[in-house]
Amino acid sequence: MANISSLGTEILVEILQYVDDESPRTTKRSLVLVNKHFYAATQLVAHRRKTICYTDNTLKETQKRIQTWLQDPLVLRNVRHLTLTGYMDRTDRLSGHPKPWSCDLTLMWAPLVKLVTKAARLTKVSFDFDTVQFPLPLLQALQTYHPQVKLYIWGYHREEELDHTDPAEQALAISPILRGIKCGAWVDSFGTNIDLRTAAFQRIVANAPNLELASFSRGRTGCMGRSSTLEDQVREREAAAKFFLNSRGPNTSIRKLVLDGFALSKQTLVEWGKHVSLPHLDDLKCSRGTPERTYFEAAPALLTNLKHLSLNLSSASKHSEIPRLLEGYLATCAPLETVSLWSWMGVVSIDTILKHGTTLKKLELHEREAYVFDCRRGLLSVEDVRRIRKECPRLEDLTLDLDREDADWRKDLDYHKDILEELAQLGKRLRRIQIYLDLGVAMASLPCAMAAQQAQSFPIIIPVAGIHDSERVTDDAAIDAANVPAEHVYRGPFKPPSTAEMCKHGRQLWKTIFGEPTQLGPRELDIKWGEWERKLGSGRPANWVFWEQRRKRYLAVRPEERDDRPGEAIVHVQGGLRHQDDDDDQNDNYSY
Repeated sequence: MANISSLGTEILVEILQYVDDESPRTTKRSLVLVNKHFYAATQLVAHRRKTICYTDNTLKETQKRIQTWLQDPLVLRNVRHLTLTGYMDRTDRLSGHPKPWSCDLTLMWAPLVKLVTKAARLTKVSFDFDTVQFPLPLLQALQTYHPQVKLYIWGYHREEELDHTDPAEQALAISPILRGIKCGAWVDSFGTNIDLRTAAFQRIVANAPNLELASFSRGRTGCMGRSSTLEDQVREREAAAKFFLNSRGPNTSIRKLVLDGFALSKQTLVEWGKHVSLPHLDDLKCSRGTPERTYFEAAPALLTNLKHLSLNLSSASKHSEIPRLLEGYLATCAPLETVSLWSWMGVVSIDTILKHGTTLKKLELHEREAYVFDCRRGLLSVEDVRRIRKECPRLEDLTLDLDREDADWRKDLDYHKDILEELAQLGKRLRRIQIYLDLGVAMASLPCAMAAQQAQSFPIIIPVAGIHDSERVTDDAAIDAANVPAEHVYRGPFKPPSTAEMCKHGRQLWKTIFGEPTQLGPRELDIKWGEWERKLGSGRPANWVFWEQRRKRYLAVRPEERDDRPGEAIVHVQGGLRHQDDDDDQNDNYSY
């Protein structure tokens, strides 16, 4: 009787390539152990993904590894995805100015260029290296030997002294293989040089013929700012204008545009509309920008094909006209497949969001954790989650917040039993659920530390419906007089558990939502303790910011890939500046 082991090696390799795309770890861990036939086929697939990391300390080892691959026919014949990462520090710690490279960059890239020329067929190259400019020899080799490859530059970098005539940037701007590019242009407050990164990035965006994704983030670092003179501003505008002398106009190939640090306004749309064809966009994300009336007036006419919308509303005043304008915009725009709103409560209602329920495939609703003790973030209620389940039949991806109601995570799961039952119903059809848990940053806010400590002993009234922004009463007699049910008494914030306890909590949470042994599908649970995406702005960060940076964690909980462990999960942990297994409270002088 025929079975999969009787298939020819070529056919089995084709099958295993799909397995490797969906689950690379399965290819390397499990399939090689099946039998000799599978082992031989897996060897032809195992080299499809290669990662090369360049750092000052490991450069020699990296070059040796590439030389080894150049001598291995299996690698050259089967590598498909190449990821380039690394960090090479060019900043002098005393002066703060760039220092000369410790190596010749042309020689550094030579082995990689040779690998590209000898590889049989690359399909994807990712460049995540934001301290080094993308090398022209590598671009030329990719375009010559792999014209169908898809190039993604997640760390676009340019030297400050470059003008509009740099050959590497000119070649990148018209490259047919470039599919995605991301740039972070953060300005040093004490910098004196003209900054042309925005103009150089916009030239690439406007001219790359097959570019699909463009992401640009800007901000300011440093404690004190330096105002540029009128003469500097004129010189910068004149220098920037030279980048667009041969521009071919708005790019119609771009489908997703991400803007971070720009006002949500008509002016922003018009400025980027010179380089991106806004009617061809189907995905727009704007964060860290103040919403203005002009955006909501202009967006319906300019963004006519939008299907995915992501807005950060943290700068929106709840007492201004913005909530009314946003309500009207969401109620009248074309049906959306993705709605992602940060700091949305009090600005837009769940009723307005669910008007897109029949088309929604991805819904992200997140409120930032409060760092002030007496101001707790709003949360979705059980009824809200039930409405999402019933009114969004096509939903595949959901993001929401949960706040801990007990320091013991086991008791906390019991407290959230009702909402977890709704998520378990949703989990039968969802591909992914993302949950933001409160880290307890208010514990690190020194003026509030005593109040937080007191709250561990005295209960606080919170409203029903899951929205915790009412006045608090910490007097036992007042609570007794008000006849407050036990489930409406909040005793947080709480000290974050150790990483080991976070993992135990993550596994149990995954089992509660996705853990039926007969349930199939990706069943992905992402848990973020603290504000994982929070960026550090200008000035010296407050104490609680350092505290959060050390302790925040990102847990990716996934189903076990072994057939003999149905209903079990594995946890992959990222996070913290120190990556320690437990928190380091003993090094802090906080009151808890």
